[in-house]
Amino acid sequence: MKHHILTVCLMFGLMLSWSTMAEAQTRTITGTVYDAEDETTLPGVNIIVEGTTTGTTTDADGQYQINVPGDAERLIFSFIGFEERRVRIGDRTSIDVRLSPIVFVGDDVVVTAMGMTRAEKSIGYTIQEVSSEEFLRTRDMNFMTSLQGRLANVQISGLGTGADGSARIIIRGHRSLRPGGANQPLIIVDGMPIDNSGGMSAGQWGGFDYGTGLNQINPNDIETINILQGPNAAALYGARAANGAVVITTKSGRGVEGVGVEYVSNVTFDTPVLVPDFQNVYGRGVAGRFTDYNEDGDFYIIDNSIQSSWGPRMSDNIMVQDWAGNIRPFSPQGNHVKDFFRTGVTSNQTITMSGGGTDHGYRLSYTNMNNQGIYPNSEVIRHSVSLRAHKQFSDRLRAEGRFGYVKQDGFNRPPQARDPDNPVKALVRMPRSERLVDLEDFRTADGLPRTWDGAWLRPEGQRATRNMNPYWAYNLNINDDERDRTYGFAQINYLVNDWMSVMLRTGIDSFEETREWRRATNTPYEDQPSFTLQTRTVEEFNTTAIMTIDRQLADEWTLEMNLGANYRNYVDRNVGYRGVGLNIPDFYTISNAQTVANIYGLRRERENSLFGSAQVGFRNYAFLDMSNRVDWVSTLPVDNLPFFYPSVSATLVWSEAFGLQSETFTFGRFRISFAEVGAGASPYMTNFDFIVSPGHFGQPFGNLPGTLPAVDLKPETARSYEAGIDLRFFGDRLTFDMTGYTETTRNQILTVPVSRTSGFNAAVINAGEIRNRGFEMIATGIPLDTRTGWRWQSRFTFGINRNEIIELSDEVRNYFLGSIDGAVVRASLNDPFGDIVGRAYERNENGDRIIGDDGLPLVAEGDRVLGNFNPDWTAGFSNNFRYRNFGMSTLLDISIGGEVYSLTNALLAQRGNARFTLEGRDAWYAYQAELEAGNPDAVPQGFIAKGVVQVGEDDSGNPIWATNDKPIDPQIYWENIGGYSPVTEEFVYDATYVRFRELAISYFMPPRLTERLPIIGLEVSVIARNLFYIHKNTPGFSPAQGSFNIGNAQGIEAFGFPETRSIGFNINVRI
Repeated sequence: MKHHILTVCLMFGLMLSWSTMAEAQTRTITGTVYDAEDETTLPGVNIIVEGTTTGTTTDADGQYQINVPGDAERLIFSFIGFEERRVRIGDRTSIDVRLSPIVFVGDDVVVTAMGMTRAEKSIGYTIQEVSSEEFLRTRDMNFMTSLQGRLANVQISGLGTGADGSARIIIRGHRSLRPGGANQPLIIVDGMPIDNSGGMSAGQWGGFDYGTGLNQINPNDIETINILQGPNAAALYGARAANGAVVITTKSGRGVEGVGVEYVSNVTFDTPVLVPDFQNVYGRGVAGRFTDYNEDGDFYIIDNSIQSSWGPRMSDNIMVQDWAGNIRPFSPQGNHVKDFFRTGVTSNQTITMSGGGTDHGYRLSYTNMNNQGIYPNSEVIRHSVSLRAHKQFSDRLRAEGRFGYVKQDGFNRPPQARDPDNPVKALVRMPRSERLVDLEDFRTADGLPRTWDGAWLRPEGQRATRNMNPYWAYNLNINDDERDRTYGFAQINYLVNDWMSVMLRTGIDSFEETREWRRATNTPYEDQPSFTLQTRTVEEFNTTAIMTIDRQLADEWTLEMNLGANYRNYVDRNVGYRGVGLNIPDFYTISNAQTVANIYGLRRERENSLFGSAQVGFRNYAFLDMSNRVDWVSTLPVDNLPFFYPSVSATLVWSEAFGLQSETFTFGRFRISFAEVGAGASPYMTNFDFIVSPGHFGQPFGNLPGTLPAVDLKPETARSYEAGIDLRFFGDRLTFDMTGYTETTRNQILTVPVSRTSGFNAAVINAGEIRNRGFEMIATGIPLDTRTGWRWQSRFTFGINRNEIIELSDEVRNYFLGSIDGAVVRASLNDPFGDIVGRAYERNENGDRIIGDDGLPLVAEGDRVLGNFNPDWTAGFSNNFRYRNFGMSTLLDISIGGEVYSLTNALLAQRGNARFTLEGRDAWYAYQAELEAGNPDAVPQGFIAKGVVQVGEDDSGNPIWATNDKPIDPQIYWENIGGYSPVTEEFVYDATYVRFRELAISYFMPPRLTERLPIIGLEVSVIARNLFYIHKNTPGFSPAQGSFNIGNAQGIEAFGFPETRSIGFNINVRI
């Protein structure tokens, strides 16, 4: 590793010396040049005295000074991408100028694979570009979640795991059945891949979400993000880009004289807004009553063994003796979840210095991020430093590079899923009449946890409980983590001649993180205290060399060709230990542990690649692209190497080819492409890996895993066909970009069951095929653009994807993806990826629920498919409004279809804590009171299950159905339907939503005011995220949040953290 870092530093050091000069003449004119669209200053504008060669450029602040002859009449202002202006001098000595952007038609340049740039109109596949301005004002801690709704057919969901949680990114559907992040895209920063794995993430039984590599990228350093949609766009990146790629380009030095300083302050306040929907009418008890009454004290006694809210109606006039022995009113309580969490605060403070000259530039930034999460006693602090610079040593030699360092400290990340320490789970289990304040004194004088079920009052050995005190959890069962990350690249470009150049780029992404968590002495669900300490070290080293040939073949023909090679080495090492039992209480060190188990894990990968691409252009309107990549990877058998990734695409700008351009119709382009990309296996799938266990009485032993390794493993292969059309009208004021595609992934790497007589229970094989078909559209418009300062820009994105499992192995028709209590997520033959399977109601031929003689619905035998977590289609609608110095931006996020299962609501139902369990309670308890009073004519009342009962048969023997009208005890109904073994169908909800996701209102200080201050620009914004749902169907939780990790088992909500609404401000000052 030291060798790799030294190599990068030596190359980077080539760029760290330069000098600049300026010159002066007679009559002096000064001024500032602004962008007429947003009033920002423009550095690097060329200014020439008309009719002479005298000239200068604006500095980093957009200011200039030029000496002109006395008889000079005009100054010419020109800048790439802006209309040229000729300004009369007259007798003025100060001239400010505003330049208007030029509307280019199809000539925009975008970043494609391997960091290469191409004219947009020549590209034969889909690339979506987002500039940092679109998400910086309303940034989230993970900036990728701010892109949801801005991209077509790209689903980006934050998990319900806290503010610094991971983001799950799915481009054009799921392609792989492999576990973990196999469906995630490749992440590229400045041409270099980075590790985006979270590592040690949460599972259904608990854990923590430490975020992914994207969390450590400073959004203030980002200039653009390009989404390479699928294999067609990302073929040159090889195996890891089968799911597309997210290509991030960071900001570089300005390349102009002078130094510019920018300060950005962003502060947001986060409040929980989507919390479980509790009922607040009935308290702790059963059958609508208390179990015991103290006549002397005139109070009821709470039975600590009762854990539900099926008791009497709460009232301040009823006195009870609670679990702690206190006599208090049996009063309604607030929303325990909302009351437990605090207001979170996130602060981002960034200072940037940039500048340079005509042959060099640099940008140095520092960011401090401090997040105090909504989970009490939790925080994440992140320091980021980044330096990017370039130097033009001669007309032929250019060097550039970037160095980044991130120091991150996290404390008390929220426990997830079914972890007893998860506060949402703990509070969902808590009866509605119990007071949260009584738990704040969480520990007795004897060091025992106070829990609302009185477990600490039981005899020793009988105090175990999973009704956790959340205050004990966040004060004693703590966790903390540290991460140091270094990444960057160094690059040299050499122009061999007018048509040939070579590039050498080497880079590294390296981090070390330490994670520690503990279970304190007397934690009620553990027999002994324990603690775990793990250190994970990851290093990825890449070197790429590319030769580019770009020349005119003939008057009307052009050729651009790239030939390259890449070397990649990846090491992921995990070491640590777990200590159980403490000799000295509350002293968590390895030497104090009674028993110690060592932890060790290692992953190594190496990849050598050759690649090439060629583009032939004709008259700048017809283009043919071809590429191929050859990979040798260490994770596959040598006999199956190398493997190839060919692609071909064609583009025709038919508006230019056939002369169809007019004032109305500006641009028309058609594109078509084919690509094939492989996806390699995880390390060691072709080998046995031994597991060393502590063994019996400390005697260690090694054992084989139960999975038989693959004998002849081949890469998964994704084949994609894509066609698209790009239409632009009225000088690009109205545009449509539409794409249709079909993708098939074969040779899925599966783990399938085998006969136990083999000595194993599963084997790794190649089998299976998944197909994705879809359509996506991006429409943009400028409905309003006036000379009085009004401007309105709109963008609408739409995506639809249809997924189908075409083939699995001969032995498997249903492939397990994940599960939680009550539900399994699977991929089934001839069905879409991500079916939600569980217990369902028995229904008649009309689809009505069948109700039994006892008034309860009948449950069908076996599990049924109850939904699928993938949406039918997604969309986004963003608007930017501008009037002179004021701006406003909005974003709507839309997802239609798909289903989600809620374990939280299943448990709420069983315990009588949910609002929807109120129906029928008053009526049933009144009916029971009449029966107890001896009224033989009492009319049955209560909860009536919706459905039908069989009342007979017709002459043909077919059942006759009638609407059920039998009232029953709602407690019996929901205790049978809910809980950890629920009738799953009851708690599967439509995941459709329409969300008002973002709002920003901005003020841009005009130049006439900034000229009086020691600044050149000021922008102030008020921002809001996750304002509200215009429509949703999920009671008490967000349909937009993912599961507890980024894996394939989505469509599950299991005690997820509340979705928060963020309100804050953003200040940007340029000096």
